[in-house]
This record gives sequence, structure tokens and C-alpha cells, in this order.
Amino acid sequence: MKVLFGCLLVVVGTLLHTNAVVISEEEQMALEISGVMLPPKKLTKTIGEHLRAIRKFYPQMERIQHRPKWIPGELLLAADASAVQKLNSSRYGPVKTAEKVTGEEDSSSTFHVIFDKPYHPARLVERVQSELAIQEVEGNLIFGDGNDITYHPTAPTYATYTFKMGWGDCSSGCIYKHFWEFSVAPSEETVTVKLEKEYGSDLNNREFVKP
Repeated sequence: MKVLFGCLLVVVGTLLHTNAVVISEEEQMALEISGVMLPPKKLTKTIGEHLRAIRKFYPQMERIQHRPKWIPGELLLAADASAVQKLNSSRYGPVKTAEKVTGEEDSSSTFHVIFDKPYHPARLVERVQSELAIQEVEGNLIFGDGNDITYHPTAPTYATYTFKMGWGDCSSGCIYKHFWEFSVAPSEETVTVKLEKEYGSDLNNREFVKP
């Protein structure tokens, strides 16, 4: 089943997500970092404020966006249509879309299920397995690499963000990578942003520059 899903994830993640629940960059980051079921509002607000401050002082960072690890609110489900109906009528429903991607009529199939809310797929899988007894299920992962932003909370009012630019065969992990690390320290009236270091593959000739 894992091998089967591994093949399907690439197809589903790139071809069948037109009905996906759309969330903001900061909501996606907050959902991934927190590991909770839905994007926490306070963390989402904090990350959004920090990213806007960084891009205000360093406009070149506008071209670098966070790269999602998975699509929120989506599952791949190996079961029959009754399992989809069970999901739809559960407390996690309604199901926005349930499209069959493998299998014949009236038999066990693989469904690409999109919910109406941006659930964290790992948390949703845990609950679906324990509460609904649907076992063959996993999230809709996104493979490859590319530009990305990583958030590192270091204190209640202090955080570090790593912006990464990747290029060169990024479907296999990016041959070249360049990094900028920013510290963000909010106060009552302003937000202080500092570029702590810059390192990685050279942006001009692609030779590696050590930190």
C-alpha cells in the first residue's frame, strides 16, 4: 500500500488539486510547525507579521515563498465508496471532493479526498484511523525541493527565519542552494529585522560559498 500511495502522490499532488482548500503562506507554516489539526490563529498572525517585516526591509525576499510539505485538508484513501460516505458524515466532513484515481466500479479503490477545511493531514489520518476504523489512508504529500522558508522560534518574542533559494534539478532535491538567515524581534511599536548571515551556492557563478 505504501508503494502504491507513493506513486499516486505525485500524480494527485500535481494534477488533481484544483479544488484544494486555499490557505495563506503563514497559515500553512503555522499548521506545519504546530502540528495541530487546524492553523492556530495566534501563531499564524505572528508568522505573517514577521514575514511582512522581513520583506519590507529586504524586498528581494518577496520572490521566496514557503514550500508546503503536503496539501492541507486532503487524504488518499484505499477503500470502497462507503468509507468516503463515512468521512463525509463524520465530524470532519463535509467532503468537498472525492475522486477515484484507481480501481474498478464496486471494488476497493483509491480515492483522492478533499475536505472543506485545511486539516493537518497527519492529525486527520490519526483520527480517521482511530475513530472511523479506516486504516489505509495517508496525506497528499508534495515531493521535490525548491525555494522555501523555515521558521525557528527561539523565545516568546524572538524568532529566526531561514529563506532558501534552490535551483538545478529541484525535482530531485536541488543541486544549488543559497540561504539567508534573519532574526526578528518585535517590540510594542516596531519589529526589528536583522540579516544574521548569508551563505550557500553562489548566486552568480554557482560556486559554493561557506558560511
